[in-house]
Amino acid sequence: MRRIIFSIILGIVFPFICLIIFSWASNYLPDGLVILRFYGVKAPGILAAPFAIPVYLEIFVKAHRLLPKVLNNFWFSIIFFILFDWILYGTIFYFVLGRFKRFKKKTVETSPEPPEPPQF
Repeated sequence: MRRIIFSIILGIVFPFICLIIFSWASNYLPDGLVILRFYGVKAPGILAAPFAIPVYLEIFVKAHRLLPKVLNNFWFSIIFFILFDWILYGTIFYFVLGRFKRFKKKTVETSPEPPEPPQF
């Protein structure tokens, strides 16, 4: 239960931490790493890819007109962005935390000390 709650929290917090770090570092990086063109639309660069995957998917869907016009608005984009990152990173952290659980030190049951040897 703790692993599920912790992975949900990390799934929400991790993209925002990456976003803050990237926005701070983008002032000092060349434009090729910060911005790229994806189907003719400016998109976050390769350094922003870990949290910008939904942005790339949205540009791809809009370029190929796969969404109805009702879902082609700002609020749908924001909700899609948040839910996609939350599910993606929550799942990744869930499995990573499961791997760490495996390495947890296990207690080995020990038998009681053997009896004293007989004295002759």
